[in-house]
Amino acid sequence: MSLINQMLKDLDARKQQGASHAAQEAEIVVCHPPQRSRFRTVAVLVAVTSLCVGGWWWFSSQATVVIPPASLQTQQQQKVESVALIEAVPSTETVVAPVEFSAAQQLSEPVVVPVLAKSSGSPLNVAVVNLPVERLSEADAEGELQLSAVNLTARPSIPSARLVIEPPNLAEQAQQLRREGRAFIHQQQYHSGAQLLNQALELDHGSAQQWQELVRACVQAGDLSSAMDAVIRGCEAYSNDVGLRVYRARLIVETGDYHSALTVLQTGATPSVGASSDYYALLASVLQQLSQFTEAAAQYALLTTTYPQRGDWWIGRAVCADQLGLAQHAITYYQQAIRCQQLNPQLKQFAVQQLTRLGKG
Repeated sequence: MSLINQMLKDLDARKQQGASHAAQEAEIVVCHPPQRSRFRTVAVLVAVTSLCVGGWWWFSSQATVVIPPASLQTQQQQKVESVALIEAVPSTETVVAPVEFSAAQQLSEPVVVPVLAKSSGSPLNVAVVNLPVERLSEADAEGELQLSAVNLTARPSIPSARLVIEPPNLAEQAQQLRREGRAFIHQQQYHSGAQLLNQALELDHGSAQQWQELVRACVQAGDLSSAMDAVIRGCEAYSNDVGLRVYRARLIVETGDYHSALTVLQTGATPSVGASSDYYALLASVLQQLSQFTEAAAQYALLTTTYPQRGDWWIGRAVCADQLGLAQHAITYYQQAIRCQQLNPQLKQFAVQQLTRLGKG
C-alpha cells in the first residue's frame, strides 16, 4: 500500500508542475524556410524552354512551306530534305516568289514556289521531299554575265545520229517475188510460181516479157482462165506486143473461136517473118481453119521461104494448094516436106498418104 500511495503522490506532483508551466508565456521561435535547390531552378527553365520550342515548331508546321532560293557558293548539287504537311484545297495556283537575286542568281531559272490557298475544306497533305538545287560558283556566274543575250537564249543543239532503215521499194520487192516464183517453176511447182509472178506484176507492171512469163506459168499449171486473165491485162499494158497477141490468140483457139483469134492477130502492127515466125504460123493455121486457103497459102509461102527446113510448114502449104485445086503444087510441097529431116513421124506418114492419093506415092 505504501508503494501505491507513493506513486499517487508522484503523479499529483507532476500534474501540479505541468499546470505551473502552462501559465508561463510561450517562447516564440522564428524558423527560416530552407533554401531552394539550384538544380530545381535549372530544371524548370529547361522545361519552359522546351515548351516554347515545341509550340514554335507546331505553329511553323501549320504555315505554308516556302523553298528559299539556292545559294550560289559551290558547283555541287545539294538536296534539301524537308517534309511538311500542308493544309490546302485541291485547287492550286503557281506564283513566283518575290526574292531579290544577285547578278549571278539572275542567270539561273526563276524560283517558282507553289502556294496552296487555305480553306475550310478538307485538308490536302502535300509532301516536299528531296528537291534538287543546282548551284553555281561566283566565278562561273561572272563568266556567264559576259555572254550575250543571243547566246543565252539560242544555243546550237547537237544533232543526234539516227539509223534509218528504208524498206525496199516496189521494184525491188517485185524482183524478189520473181526470183522466188522462177525457183518454184524450176521445181515444177507451176501453181506457186504463177502466184508469185502475178504478185510481182501487181506491184510493178514490169515488161511484156514478164507478162508472157506469167501466161506460160499459168498454162503449165493448167489454169487457162488465169492465163487468159493475165494475157488480157498484158495486152492492155502493151497493146503492140506481138508475143502477147499470139498467146491471147492461142488461148482463144483452144475455145474454138477462130474468128476472135483472127481478130486479135490482125489487130495492131504486123511483124516481119524473121522477127516472129510464131505469129505467121498461127495466122496461117487460123486462116486454114476458117477455109481461107488463099490467105493461108500466102502465109505458108512466107514461112517456107524464110525457113525451108520446117517440114510442117511445107505440109500446110501443100494442104492449101490441094484445097485450091493445085494438085501438082501440092505434090511438090509434100515431097519437099518428106525431105526435111526434122519432120514429125506422124506428119511424114500423112504426107506419104497424100502423095499416094494424088498418084505420086
